[in-house]
Amino acid sequence: MAAQARTAWVGSAWGVRCVGVGRRLGCEMVFRGVRGAQGGAIARYGASGFRSVARRVEYCPPSKRDEIREDALVMRCDLRLLPRTPSH
Repeated sequence: MAAQARTAWVGSAWGVRCVGVGRRLGCEMVFRGVRGAQGGAIARYGASGFRSVARRVEYCPPSKRDEIREDALVMRCDLRLLPRTPSH
């Protein structure tokens, strides 16, 4: 994973909060669920160190009426691999 991608994720509001709280609690991993159809989000999380570790079949409710339920990907990020910053 490129250092710039890790730094960008850690620098985001969600990333800062997640990493900071997780590290204070002694966590080593962060998990995130993402709708299977959200390719942009999957790519962003992937570039930030998340890896797909499972698929939850028909987990997400339909986004529109008369559609079928969507699969969700479970993604994991290893906090031990992310750079430490003064706020973490």
